[in-house]
Amino acid sequence: MTGDPNARHGHSHLPGGAIQNHDERALLVSVDGGIPSPQTAITDGAARVEHALPSDSELGALLDAGYDQDGLDSVCTCDIPPRVSELSHRVETTLSAFLQDGLAKSRRMDASYPPLWAGLTQALTGGKRIRPRLVLGAYLALAAEDAVPEGIKPALESGVAGDPTQTRPAAASSATAAANATATATATAAAAATDSRLSALVATAAAQELLHGAFVVHDDIIDGDLLRRGKPNLTGAILAEHPLRESDPARARRDAESSAIIGGDLLLSAAQRHIALLDVDTRIRHRLLDLFDEAVHITAGGEHADVSLAALESGSPSITRILNMTEHKTASYTFSVPLRAGAVLAGADENLLGALDEVARALGLAFQLQDDHLGVFGESARTGKSITADLSSGKNTALVSLARDSTAWPLIVALQHAPESASAAQWEQVRSELVRAGVRERHDALVADATRRAQAATLSPALPPRLRSYLTSVIIELGGRDV
Repeated sequence: MTGDPNARHGHSHLPGGAIQNHDERALLVSVDGGIPSPQTAITDGAARVEHALPSDSELGALLDAGYDQDGLDSVCTCDIPPRVSELSHRVETTLSAFLQDGLAKSRRMDASYPPLWAGLTQALTGGKRIRPRLVLGAYLALAAEDAVPEGIKPALESGVAGDPTQTRPAAASSATAAANATATATATAAAAATDSRLSALVATAAAQELLHGAFVVHDDIIDGDLLRRGKPNLTGAILAEHPLRESDPARARRDAESSAIIGGDLLLSAAQRHIALLDVDTRIRHRLLDLFDEAVHITAGGEHADVSLAALESGSPSITRILNMTEHKTASYTFSVPLRAGAVLAGADENLLGALDEVARALGLAFQLQDDHLGVFGESARTGKSITADLSSGKNTALVSLARDSTAWPLIVALQHAPESASAAQWEQVRSELVRAGVRERHDALVADATRRAQAATLSPALPPRLRSYLTSVIIELGGRDV
């Protein structure tokens, strides 16, 4: 997107919160001493929806993708993000309960075990919570408007109609009492069913965050990173407390990474367990487990490709191969599976799930490409990420691949020999040359192309208008992010 969301809203992206609301992240409170829970500063849903209106340039981009005026109107009135925010605290509570339970159990074992669980708690604290929010959003976009089925509310509201002191014939009173009892029992059963559905929804959303946590822990080990969002990651936190960190740093590093692998495995197992224990129809549970397996299989394949491609000679692999790897590493578990999991819980058919996958795969690629952009042209103070790591390591991103064919590459190679001694001014010169050589522009074109494909995919007739509206709000929000 080309608009400046800051000029319109005072935020880096839409504060409607389809994915993440800066207001919410700034107001975190502790849940039972564990993971913070987002507390929304603005409680008026209508106000938040008004703030979610796309800018003029964003509306133009939507028109380019084929939206008519009715479609744009639905984008501007999407009420899903506020409802997602209202449910998100339950996800935080679920995650906190899991971590507190694990920590309590670990205290009955070897003294080295509780610090691992404390590290896992820290690793899961914060973040954008994109994946659980997408589960919630997709479900809410497809589920019935009212938790209580139509026909029950009138009976509840009627109760004993009229003046309760009014005298009635005994037969009429008896009939009214029986009707009221039936209505109450029906309403109680409906409420229990609704609560069961919401519990399954929250557990599924929490499972997506646990899976993400597992992947992050393992990915950091593969990349040799000790920091995440500017702070020690799980490996870094364990390493900082290792008794041999000074006398035998290599041994300490190996031990810390081994412990982190175990921690990642714990999160992976917990994610699957949350799905396996859902109190839902067996067919739905099996479908969700299939999606979970798909996320693990595809993401692992993308991660393995990333490792394998790093061993190829300079100048290869091709940009196409890198884009495929990028999509596999991110799109499935970050967008496709969370969106489809929420849709499955809402009773979606395979046609709708297939249409969702089309949107999600393109959106996932755009998201990761934008992430790579921020890894070079972003602001570390905002992103919590190094803006030199990708270039200094020659990581196989699309942006680095484009840089290899540019006049900026000799400057990058020169700094790769001793990245720790390179100055900020030298890296700034590299970034300026990347802009001058057209690398940034070509990479931005890749992001725009993937975004347009995601927008076009939302026009599938298999997607109901309400879900299309929600997906569009997600696309718009992600298009303006700078973190």
